[in-house]
Amino acid sequence: MTPLVTKIKKIILLLGDLGILYLSLYLTLLIRYGTDISGQTWQNHLTPFTIIYLTWVIVFFIIDLYNLNIAHDASKFTKKFVQALAINTLIAVAFFYLIPYFGIAPKTNLVINIVIFVILAYLWRMIFNTVISRSVFANRILFLGPQAAFLDLLPDLGHGRYHGWKVVAIWDPEQTKEYKRDGIRFFKNTTPLSEAIDQEKINTIVLGLSPQENKQLARELYKSIFKNVSVINLPKFYEIVTHRLPAELLSESWFLENIKEADKQFHDWAKKAYDFLLALVCSILFIITFPIIAAMILIDDGWPIFYSQKRVGKKGKIFKIYKYRTMRRNAETQGALWAKKDDDRITRVGRFLRKTRLDELPQIINVLKGDMSFIGPRPERPEFVEELTEMMPFYPTRHLTKPGLTGWAQIKYEYAASFEENLKKLQYDLYYIKNRTLILDFKIMLKTLGIIIGRKGQ
Repeated sequence: MTPLVTKIKKIILLLGDLGILYLSLYLTLLIRYGTDISGQTWQNHLTPFTIIYLTWVIVFFIIDLYNLNIAHDASKFTKKFVQALAINTLIAVAFFYLIPYFGIAPKTNLVINIVIFVILAYLWRMIFNTVISRSVFANRILFLGPQAAFLDLLPDLGHGRYHGWKVVAIWDPEQTKEYKRDGIRFFKNTTPLSEAIDQEKINTIVLGLSPQENKQLARELYKSIFKNVSVINLPKFYEIVTHRLPAELLSESWFLENIKEADKQFHDWAKKAYDFLLALVCSILFIITFPIIAAMILIDDGWPIFYSQKRVGKKGKIFKIYKYRTMRRNAETQGALWAKKDDDRITRVGRFLRKTRLDELPQIINVLKGDMSFIGPRPERPEFVEELTEMMPFYPTRHLTKPGLTGWAQIKYEYAASFEENLKKLQYDLYYIKNRTLILDFKIMLKTLGIIIGRKGQ
């Protein structure tokens, strides 16, 4: 299987939601007007509700309801579904009562529609999780290589289950006995690979070693071509299922083969254009909100209002970043410290500003100056970059693109308060640098909007 399977699952989920929305509208009209639903009645409701439904789907995406991990987690899904439902209800009410263009104000219809949708949506998600995602599109994985290399990654890969990927077998060239543990079958090295594929109904082989180093293994893998089995290497598999790159598995040759900056020229040019236009729009928000935010900071903790700090930008260029001050004065009298979750140096107003990401608004100045972009790795302090580079030789790779107000690592991971956590954030940054496109940038913007709406910033 390939990333195409994940995309197919998300498309099925999306189409199912759209089908449920229109089915709930039909049932609503059926309940309200009986079996004699005239074409005019349906038409009067179809156009406005279509606008509403498309908006609802965008909200579902922002709230993360098309994240397959959350879709499979009942408690997380319920929480996010309730949030989305509350937002969508407000949107629908505002639409019908503030834009009376369509000539209908369906109070009762809207309530009935929402109730029916909630019931049908839950039934649909249950069917998706139990039948479609796990059975029809199950990804049965055989890991080929030293088992230790893969078992070390199991915690990150959800114990072999991640986005529907299920590790069912390991074929280790050093394994002399066959046994089964935790649902994973460990084949002995004398078992033909083709036999292992047939026995466990494998559809994806993950390579933890190079076939070029073992001619017999290369011949066995060649036979898998005729069994309709996908073969991918371990770094690629890790990237697909976790949406980050495993720094410990990468090498100079990997970067030469996969980081192709020449192919990103159109993206970087387009990014400059939308950065400038967005910065102009956001400047208006910055100017309007400045008096209120400034007054809040002054009342809470006095001067200064702004905070500037040296950061490392594209190609290692040092620049000054501007933010609203969220920490108490003289917070770093003992030197530079990592920011952390629930940091006791943050003021009361600062905590609110961070939760809503309003503390980042002054960085519009950095975007207009060209030091930053809206999307990209967060810029780090020079003293930390020096230490991180000593521990992670590939760390400067994140400086291939402009730093951003928000980024892939920011929506996927919390504050990094240690070198180990920064290594994990680096893995997300490397994923963005390798895969950055305008579509990915748009996705990050929508996810960031969801964080702001949910006040989940740090």
